[in-house]
Amino acid sequence: MKIYSKPVKIVALLILTISIIVAGVFSTFVSLAANLGCYSDDQTWYDNSIVWDIQSRQIHFADQWYDYYQKQQTGALSLSEQNDFNIYTEQLVKSSVGMIRVDNLGNKTPIAGFHYIENSGINEYEKLPDRISNDEYYYEMYFNTNSDVNDNYKKAYDTFNNFLPNRYNYLIYIGISTVICFIAYIILLIGSARNSNTGELEVKYIHKIPFDVLTIFILPIFIGIFALIFEEIYYNLDELYLFIYGIAVSCVIGIFALCLAWFHTFVARIKTKTLIKSTLCYKILRWLFDKSKYAFFKVKDTAKISDINLEDKKNNLNEFYEKCSNNLKSANIKGKAGTLYNNITSGMSITAKIYLLFIPFILLFELFVVLLINSLFLGFIFLILDVLIFIKINKICLQLTEIKNAGEHLAHGDLDYKISVDTFKGELLNHAENLNKISDGMTVAVEERLKSERMRYELLTNVSHDIKTPLTSIINYVDLLKSQPVSTKEAEEYIEVLDRQSVKLKKLITDLIEVSKATTGNITVNAVQMEVKELLAQCIGEYDSRFKEKKLEIVMNTPDEPVSIVADGRLLWRVFDNLLGNIVKYAMPNTRVYIDLTNKFDTVIITLKNISQTRLNIKANELMERFVRGDASRTTEGSGLGLSIAQSLTELMKGQFSIEIDGDLFKITLKFNK
Repeated sequence: MKIYSKPVKIVALLILTISIIVAGVFSTFVSLAANLGCYSDDQTWYDNSIVWDIQSRQIHFADQWYDYYQKQQTGALSLSEQNDFNIYTEQLVKSSVGMIRVDNLGNKTPIAGFHYIENSGINEYEKLPDRISNDEYYYEMYFNTNSDVNDNYKKAYDTFNNFLPNRYNYLIYIGISTVICFIAYIILLIGSARNSNTGELEVKYIHKIPFDVLTIFILPIFIGIFALIFEEIYYNLDELYLFIYGIAVSCVIGIFALCLAWFHTFVARIKTKTLIKSTLCYKILRWLFDKSKYAFFKVKDTAKISDINLEDKKNNLNEFYEKCSNNLKSANIKGKAGTLYNNITSGMSITAKIYLLFIPFILLFELFVVLLINSLFLGFIFLILDVLIFIKINKICLQLTEIKNAGEHLAHGDLDYKISVDTFKGELLNHAENLNKISDGMTVAVEERLKSERMRYELLTNVSHDIKTPLTSIINYVDLLKSQPVSTKEAEEYIEVLDRQSVKLKKLITDLIEVSKATTGNITVNAVQMEVKELLAQCIGEYDSRFKEKKLEIVMNTPDEPVSIVADGRLLWRVFDNLLGNIVKYAMPNTRVYIDLTNKFDTVIITLKNISQTRLNIKANELMERFVRGDASRTTEGSGLGLSIAQSLTELMKGQFSIEIDGDLFKITLKFNK
């Protein structure tokens, strides 16, 4: 199995995703363990930034409570302040940390957790470092390890004890996940931009998005997620303990995944040599360069206008510049170039065009939220909503692309192509089902037409064979009559008419059978490498007497060396025979017939030119139809099937057949591959 095959890519992507998630989760554990002091030398749960931040908040809260407490002692506490004081008191009581306020005189006032202190005593508490607020007082801190209050102190203590035994295991898990992630990612990089079946380099999916647009889209997300982590992770631990670290996990995974996706498309564009060409800036600059170059050379060409001589320029410069300006206007640069957007997005898929419109909108909206509303958290929430909308739009774009591809397949005759409508909904589902119905209807129509063609061929063949049997008898009896003595001159003339018309009818029936076989492909073609120059000369030699009788001079131009093509000699002889017979019938006497054989690089071209005896008041494509002849009076002996047979046989041999009419000049061109 090739490393770029689809199963390998899917397995590698699945392993990469799992390893990123595992590494992200354990990286978050390591970060939290480090913030809680699990990796410090003294390994104390309270000597870390998180607990100190919790204490600072609680001390600020305790200072407010103490102010109300002082007012209560003096009776200056208002009713609303009394209500707030009761709320503060209840909250401070429910704390696993006892706080005692000590002033500069040594007076102590229990603030937080004093309910447990009064009933159990300070000895059951673990002494924490004192927190000095200012020169007038400080706080003695005591933590109750047996407290049933699950506040932020208790969460930090329990988390520290849970993380401490496994702190090095987390690092090992991260290392293993990183190695697995690295191996899977290397496999994806090797298979990037390669077709899963052929292994050839190709550009698709994310690699079609302009690289600078993609980078500009990813960069603010990258910065925004980092800013969100540093803004929220420490200051909201007491309120959003699990939620914030859940966001941290998502942010770490998201940042890493974005970096990997960006580098993956970076490598793919380098491999396909489209890194610079895939940028929006390059497309704009290229478009401007092409248009300026076009205008420059147009002015340069205008300066060489033949109808303005040097004397006119000297005598009337204004007229010269006016003509140049008119020439530039007539070029209609704007009309030819189209709109700027159409030029930039030319060759892009529907999905890429939608990205080009939607991504700037997302960036502007996020910029508005972050700068004007001044909230990174709200900006992150809106970013998640934008990503969900983007995923929905991407799904619709993929469905539109599938519908577009189905239309192209139907336009090119692939009637068996069907759209899988399992993921379609709404109007797109109706449209996809209609395309499938069109495919079914066209298949039925084609089958009916083929059936009609077969029936017509069988009818024509059967009738022709049935006619040939009595016609053969008529011809034989006419031959017998010609060998017998004739009583009168009139009878002899009658026998001649019967002979001539029966032969003509036999020729017509033979042509009918042949054209039927040729148009339905019921002729075996044995195409081989053959010498066409000699075959053409032999066929012309067969018609030499008829050309002389019609007083036609053959002018043949052929190369000196042998010319070979891939064709069936038997069928090619029939083509030459029909075309030369057509010339004998319809060419004007006492004129020249030009037959040219041209040997190109990979093609051989055969042209036959003659002057028509009658006026050609018919279009070239009409002459290709069956039973159509150049003489409207139908006085010649032809059946009108010769050109149709020649065209069908030429196309059966993978050649090209064309007719040109210029006045009375009749030209036939044949093209065959070498």
